[in-house]
Amino acid sequence: MWVEKRKDKLLACERFFDEILGKNVKLSITIQRDTAQERKKAMIALQERWKALHKKNSDLRLSDIEARYFEDAQSRLKEQTLIRDKASFKNFQSIVGDAIVDNLSASYIKARMSESDKPNVTLNGYIKIFKIIMRWAYRNELTDNIQVVDRLEKFPDASKAEKVQDKFLESSELNSLVQGMKTEHWKLLTLFLALTGMRIGEAIALDNSDIDMQTRTISISKTWLHSLRRISSTKTLSSVREIHIQQELVPVIADIMKWSNHVKFLTGERNDIFFPSPYGKRIIYDVYEKYLRENAARILGRPITAHVLRHTFTSVYAEKGLTLEQISRQLGHSNSKITKEVYYHVTQGQKVLDALNLDKISIFAH
Repeated sequence: MWVEKRKDKLLACERFFDEILGKNVKLSITIQRDTAQERKKAMIALQERWKALHKKNSDLRLSDIEARYFEDAQSRLKEQTLIRDKASFKNFQSIVGDAIVDNLSASYIKARMSESDKPNVTLNGYIKIFKIIMRWAYRNELTDNIQVVDRLEKFPDASKAEKVQDKFLESSELNSLVQGMKTEHWKLLTLFLALTGMRIGEAIALDNSDIDMQTRTISISKTWLHSLRRISSTKTLSSVREIHIQQELVPVIADIMKWSNHVKFLTGERNDIFFPSPYGKRIIYDVYEKYLRENAARILGRPITAHVLRHTFTSVYAEKGLTLEQISRQLGHSNSKITKEVYYHVTQGQKVLDALNLDKISIFAH
């Protein structure tokens, strides 16, 4: 066993050979101090954890499969993906219970999920991660219950057109939302997100040094991990990019800088954060998300998330004539199904309007 220092914590680590996976698996737990007594306690805890992971397959529960899967996935998936998938699977377990894997049936899962108050789109997200983990467990001979994956169908969702329309705001809706917001700094952030197409985590992570008004560019190379409260690398390699500051964005950035200077004057903070909270630190995602959701419901009649503003960039600029390739570069997408769906939805609408306008023209009218 050895001890690793990770920022503000100590980890006691040990490797165990997994005969099913055919490789060593590293387990770790947090310890308070690097002492002989702490190491001894940690070793006992690690061995107990390893035994728990290796129950007989017939006794394996969802929590056992979860632990094995995420130990294996740690080296394959990005940190933010692991956090998201863990949260989804925990939510799935909270609905279904920590059932024995071999006893699970599609009808049981569907019945438990139907009793929850979650929307179908959310439940389908839980089903997706459940199926991924169950297929992994089947491939690694932890369960033979693959029929539950084959038989478990998604809940009915809204039509494709309705789903696409829910993912963005029309220009008129965006204008109404901004005009109806009472809190100035959240209004500025909403404008900034819609005019740049940035992810909310990318915007929170921005420093003043990332904004270059001379070259009219914003450099994006990092994101804010909400669950861990720290800066991390961007979601994908294509997310590292420079985006152009168009003319309409210039006064928004100027107003954000005024807000930032005002906050730092009042709080005495001397950091480089581009968009600080009223307390001078990086903003809390949940606070903005709650404000946006409640105000959108009040003004537009439906709640939205910050990610809807990212898709709104696609709709607004598709309407103004930008190509899908230009929009994708600004968003940092190598490929995105949603971006394409929103783009083609908006441009199809423009084609209908063009046709209606053409029908009004009569060249040979007397």
